[in-house]
Amino acid sequence: MENKNYNRLALLGWDIDDLEIVKEYELDESIAYTPRINEEVINFNYQRNYIEYQRLGLPDDEAQRRAEEIRQSDFQEINLLTSEED
Repeated sequence: MENKNYNRLALLGWDIDDLEIVKEYELDESIAYTPRINEEVINFNYQRNYIEYQRLGLPDDEAQRRAEEIRQSDFQEINLLTSEED
């Protein structure tokens, strides 16, 4: 039986295996082929965005707010993509 890919790009129709995402982001392989992969990637990106906004000189609260806006938008996209599967 073939594993189902849950990563965002696969949900968008790309031929990208969850294990590729896990390796790229250096995540625990146990999240591959589970919906949890997107949560982990989104949270990883939140931290990266937050640090980058700080590096660009934004005040801490503004950096956090902007990173959180992106994270919430990403979660909304995943919810929409997974609801279309049903």
